[in-house]
Amino acid sequence: MGKSFEGVVYNAPSEIKMSDALEEVIAPFVNDADTLVAMKNLVGIGAMVWNITLMPPNEQKEQIQKLIKTMRSEPEDAELLYKMIGEMMQRKQALYPEVHRFIVGFEVEDVGDGWHISVASTLSPED
Repeated sequence: MGKSFEGVVYNAPSEIKMSDALEEVIAPFVNDADTLVAMKNLVGIGAMVWNITLMPPNEQKEQIQKLIKTMRSEPEDAELLYKMIGEMMQRKQALYPEVHRFIVGFEVEDVGDGWHISVASTLSPED
């Protein structure tokens, strides 16, 4: 696939494991994801939220609005989504403020007694 995946890694040496970091960010919501589809949706939201936190503050609000617009089916869902996104953003910033790697892909597998999450990300900007 050549240059389209240049700089993308699954397990960067001497860096945190991005799947573990993303799992920490979405942890408060995992018990509500009781199907593979629900878990994939949750991980997808978590990945998008992670990436939004890496954007300049003036772009974050617009990206959050776009995310919510594409996701919600009922008007009352927007308030819950804003709350979820806000909590995930706070968790990312509190737990991993020094991690500036973008998430570019993920996979979720049902392993019987839980979920296995794999995450592909860019390298740290310093690398």
